Amino acid sequence: MGPATLGIFGTLVARGRPSSRSWMGLATTAQVGDITIYLATLVDWTVGANIVISPTDYDMHEAEVRTVMALSWDNDITSLTLDSPLL
Repeated sequence: MGPATLGIFGTLVARGRPSSRSWMGLATTAQVGDITIYLATLVDWTVGANIVISPTDYDMHEAEVRTVMALSWDNDITSLTLDSPLL
């Protein structure tokens, strides 16, 4: 097992609402303390969805799980308001 490897020993069961985009790049860099993040395009995610914000580094422990509290769209940019600030 090394960087960029997903190893599953057993059964992986993924459940949730189907989405046209399972991942999305940020339009601007997210900073520590941000409660709003901006995505590079429109998404069909909903309020209440749980999202994972992946780290820039290879340390999986830096990933953060947040709940989407509000969404808005403007000029192909999606802004997501999160339930708590980023660490």
